[in-house]
Amino acid sequence: VRRSPRLVALNQRIEDGGATKESDDTARNKRSKVVKKKKVSNPDAKKRATQRDSSDRKGEGLRPTVEEKWWKKGFGIIAGVDEAGRGPLAGPVVAAACVVPPGVWFEGVGDSKQISLQARERLFAEITGHPLVTYHIAQVSEQEIDKINIREATKVAMRNAVVGLKEYPDHVMVDGNFVPELPPEIKSSEFIIKGDTKVFSIACASILAKVFRDRIMKGYEKAYPGYGLGQNKGYPTASHREALLKIGATPIHRLSFGPVVKAIALHGKPVGAKQTVKKRLPEQGGKGRKK
Repeated sequence: VRRSPRLVALNQRIEDGGATKESDDTARNKRSKVVKKKKVSNPDAKKRATQRDSSDRKGEGLRPTVEEKWWKKGFGIIAGVDEAGRGPLAGPVVAAACVVPPGVWFEGVGDSKQISLQARERLFAEITGHPLVTYHIAQVSEQEIDKINIREATKVAMRNAVVGLKEYPDHVMVDGNFVPELPPEIKSSEFIIKGDTKVFSIACASILAKVFRDRIMKGYEKAYPGYGLGQNKGYPTASHREALLKIGATPIHRLSFGPVVKAIALHGKPVGAKQTVKKRLPEQGGKGRKK
C-alpha cells in the first residue's frame, strides 16, 4: 500500500510522542523514588547532633588573641582571673587564676556558664593536667562572707588566687568591674566586663572556679539532704527557697542573705553556725595550687 509522505511523517510523530511520554513518565517515577530515598533520615544521627555541645565542635572556642597583644608588648606571664559563687545562698565563693603560655590552646574554652557539664569537666582536666599551665584556686567560706560581705569576700578570693600562683604575673586580667588589691610587685592589671566571654585565660579561670565549686556543693548533697544542693549548687532556685522555709538553714548557708534570714526567723539559727559582723579580712590561702 502506498502511503503519502505526510501521513508517514504524521504517524511517526505520533509514535515518537508516545515514546517520549512513556520515557518521561519512567524518568519521573525514578526521580520520585530518589527523592523518597533522600527523605529517609537517621534518627540516631539526628539525636547525636542535637545533643552535641556546641563548645565541643572542632575549632570552636576562644583564642588567646588578647593575650597575644600583651605578649607582643613584652609581658611574658599573663593571668586570667574569675570567680564562681557570688549569688548562691550556701557554700563558699571560689576564685581561680590561670596562666596559659603561648602555643597552648584548649578547644571549646568559653564562658563556663554556657558550656555543658561534660565539656566543663573535660576542659578542667585538660587545663589542670597540662604541664605548661599554672593555676591556683582559692575559696572564702560562707562564714567569712557573712563577716565581710560577698563583694569583699570575692576580692579576697581573687587576690589569694593570684598570690598563690608559682610566679607573680606581669599582667592580670580580671572578669567583672573591679580589680582586687594585688601585691605591689604586680605592676599591670585591668578588669574586663564579661571577660569570660572575651578573653581566653579568663574563660579558663572561669571553668576552673566553677568546676571546683560545683564539686564542693555536690559533696554537700549527702550531708544536707532536702535542698537539692547537688543540682542547684546553692543558688536561690524556687525549690531551694521553699526548702529553707520548710526545713530551715544549715551551717553552710550564708546567714546574711535575705532568704536565709527569713528561714532563721522561722526555725532559728542552725546548730554549729556562727554569725558575726566583724569587719576583717580572712587569712591568706586557698586550695588547688598546682604542684
